[in-house]
Amino acid sequence: MRKTAILLITLALALPASAQTSLRTTVRQLQGHAALKGATWGVLALRLSGDTLAAYNADRRMVPASNVKVITAGTALHALGSDYRFRTDIAYSGRIMDGVLQGDIYIVGGGDPTTASKYDCAVPTEELFAEWKSIIEAAGIRAIEGTIIGDGRGWGGRVPCKDWSGEDLGFYYGAAPGALNFYENAQDFTVAPADTVGHPISVTPFFPDAPWMIFNHAAVTGAQGSGDQLLYDASSAGPFGRMYGKFGIDRKSKVEECINLFPEYTCAYYFHNYLVEHGMEVSNAFAEISPYGLIRRDMFLYDDGEPAATTREMTRLGGTQSPPLIRIVGEMMKRSDNFYAEAVLKALGQDTYGRAVLDSALLAEKRILGQLGLKTDGVAQLRDGSGLARTNYVSPAFFVQFLRTMARQSEYREFRQCFPQPGQGTLAARMSKADPSLKRRVYMKSGSMNGVRCFCGYVTPADGRNESTIVFSLMINGATATSATLNPVIDQLLTAIASQ
Repeated sequence: MRKTAILLITLALALPASAQTSLRTTVRQLQGHAALKGATWGVLALRLSGDTLAAYNADRRMVPASNVKVITAGTALHALGSDYRFRTDIAYSGRIMDGVLQGDIYIVGGGDPTTASKYDCAVPTEELFAEWKSIIEAAGIRAIEGTIIGDGRGWGGRVPCKDWSGEDLGFYYGAAPGALNFYENAQDFTVAPADTVGHPISVTPFFPDAPWMIFNHAAVTGAQGSGDQLLYDASSAGPFGRMYGKFGIDRKSKVEECINLFPEYTCAYYFHNYLVEHGMEVSNAFAEISPYGLIRRDMFLYDDGEPAATTREMTRLGGTQSPPLIRIVGEMMKRSDNFYAEAVLKALGQDTYGRAVLDSALLAEKRILGQLGLKTDGVAQLRDGSGLARTNYVSPAFFVQFLRTMARQSEYREFRQCFPQPGQGTLAARMSKADPSLKRRVYMKSGSMNGVRCFCGYVTPADGRNESTIVFSLMINGATATSATLNPVIDQLLTAIASQ
């Protein structure tokens, strides 16, 4: 009996070494794989106990794409807490006489990225508007002799990262959040090719409704196999939008998600309509506040209108809160949502320095990383919260160090649960041939853009011993192989890491 026990212990001790050798062999074999020829790639995998399972180019800084969201999520949960909430206030100017507001209603944004969002974590728009209406009615207001005004002054404007590509700025994934947002500041169009190459495609605004916009589309039908080469331009100086480029004749009709540069105006428009439809009279329709601080009712009059009320001149009636940060971060990670990521990063700037602008947010993030014992100077370069900037540079070693550090924090389990798992969200096709029991123990975030494929996360052990948890980062830059060629290689390596 004693000999049997000794044999079992010996085998148990030998298994990790054998698995470790297998992973290192896989890494070594893939160094010469045709799918990775000419690419820069690196990997680091180790246990929380510190045992290194595999390392190759671990200190090489590369473009991480959406793996940046892992750092955004972790620092935000650590600094703000999982129950942090964005706030939207309802206020008024003027006076209330016999149930009539002789003045304006202000929707004062506080950065909530979920207002009218299509994601499950968001409060349904009708329900949110009903709360805002109840706040107004609780003040004794039954009619409004004034305007519904979308007030987005609180967060320093919707300024995108200067390092983002101009092509990205026309689409939803390049939309910058501000103080007052609506539908993630996106504008959807239904597009369809014509029956003849070279003829204009069909472009129909879908949601949100924007009757003030003037669209001058110049997109044409491309040849078979030309794909979707559509681009979109919008002007913040006026209500003008233009879609151009080509859309292949063999393409099916689809929804093209573009940018909306007037979310404050859009929010005011929809809330005004809601009030009117539910029996409240509003005499002067809706408006936003121009960069000059003027109430802009007509989108063509950029610098016209009376001055908007200042914060001191307003009377606050009440407000609503966003879902808790943990739910927002969960959606952000599983759907790889850039808009949510940038809003969460800006919240760090607001909380730390009182300024929700990108520079302050990045300084706040750097400060939080320093408090966690992670130095970025000369080690990592972070330019945004979403990873859309190609000037982000991070190494597998830094990601692994960050993930190990987060594993020692009180918010670790909540943080880890925000990661998608194989078969979910952006990982729908990852590790499809792996054993289901193995995939259930993998929590990882993907990051991809042209030539970039990155993954990082945790693999929890079957025995439940926390120190045996694997922390890993795999980064590939400059890949030119097709997805059909590259994905099996990625899955092979990810499966080998998880199998440890």
